[in-house]
Amino acid sequence: MPELVLGPLLRYAGATEATVWVETDGSCEVEVLGCTSSTFRVGEHHYAIVHVTGLDEICEYEVRLDGEKVWPEAGSPFPPGVIRPLKNGETLKLVFGSCRISAPHEPPYILAHDEDERGLGVDALYATAMELRDMPSEDLPHALVLLGDQIYAHKPPFDTLQFLNERRNTADPPGEAVADFEEYARIYRDAWSDGTRWSYHRDLGNTRLLMIDSRGGRVLDEGHRSMVDAEEWAWISDKATGDFDHLLFGTSLPLLLGPAMHHLQTWDERLCSGAWGERAARWAEGFRRSQDLDRWASFHDSFAAMVGLIQEIASGERGDSPSTISILSGDVHHGYLAKATLENDAKSRLHQLVCSPLRNALPNKKSYLQGHAWAKPAIHATRLLARLSGVTREPLAWRLTHEATFFDNQVATLELEGRSATVTFEKASLDASKEPTLERLYGCRLA
Repeated sequence: MPELVLGPLLRYAGATEATVWVETDGSCEVEVLGCTSSTFRVGEHHYAIVHVTGLDEICEYEVRLDGEKVWPEAGSPFPPGVIRPLKNGETLKLVFGSCRISAPHEPPYILAHDEDERGLGVDALYATAMELRDMPSEDLPHALVLLGDQIYAHKPPFDTLQFLNERRNTADPPGEAVADFEEYARIYRDAWSDGTRWSYHRDLGNTRLLMIDSRGGRVLDEGHRSMVDAEEWAWISDKATGDFDHLLFGTSLPLLLGPAMHHLQTWDERLCSGAWGERAARWAEGFRRSQDLDRWASFHDSFAAMVGLIQEIASGERGDSPSTISILSGDVHHGYLAKATLENDAKSRLHQLVCSPLRNALPNKKSYLQGHAWAKPAIHATRLLARLSGVTREPLAWRLTHEATFFDNQVATLELEGRSATVTFEKASLDASKEPTLERLYGCRLA
């Protein structure tokens, strides 16, 4: 009898249809709500994506393999899984976040990093699951948007490390980093048994979510650097339109960093290209690599193109302007909400929403660079460096909507109702009984 290895994972739910992904231990027929799909094979792994149709209301579902029920598991402490179709005019609720290391939900791993070097803090995604467990089906989020770094190939979970040591000698390169498809399949299994190019779009009611692969499609040739190649940019430009109440851009890397960090990265890119000579270029390349200066600002032509695209949408050149244009990001291991002001006749409200990490080791003190990225003296100094190196003035300005950035394990929720939008940031913590919970950090009405 075939067994379930990983999943089910509800990949998408629209108004009348959904897709459910699973991994099984062998070839079989997978059934969900009367809809079936045969598994396909990649290497020694078997997967299926079941297209569920005919949905019209919230419904519980089971997974059957060759006709035998395998999920939900008997004795599970969680309620049955549900598929929640999005009804016309319903408030859209999206939970989002980024950057998660998989580790046991117990000491010392739930401790802060300054309490134990193995400490990763309380897992915000796990705490979210505990909160949702007791929530009525009609109040559940419509989607979970994961914005990057859900596994770390160089920091695999403990079960994966054991698998690597049994499979090969980790004293030899690449050491404890995963190296091939078999090991990547295993790290995903271990990270989620407790979930090419990846750009795509989803229309959720009258909201469009446009996910941009800001990792795998980069062009790194000096003089022609780009966050995505020409073909992918053409696709993004085609899908980024008005005529929606809200337009959401999902990109792991924030478009709008702290202004000082933004200017620093634009300056460094100019130096790397030779603006101040070969010696400065060599130094700047070393600095870029040592400080991971790889965000949109380090691909300034792409940054400018993206801002230009947003300007066209916000001013009504690509259909009726959305009420809000929101850029959802992670990656930088702190969270914030920034409000941006465009120079042209923008009718849409533009915000950068960053939520990171879901779970990762947090430093005792804020990174010096990140901690000063919103300070006026640092902004003025780095802006001057950028101008001296030949970087042109940006056609927009942005600022924090709150006092300071959030250095916590965190998760955020975006709620969209008609032309209105609100966002709430919450941090993971332990309650009085030492159970994971969420505490409100900050909330703001976007429109």
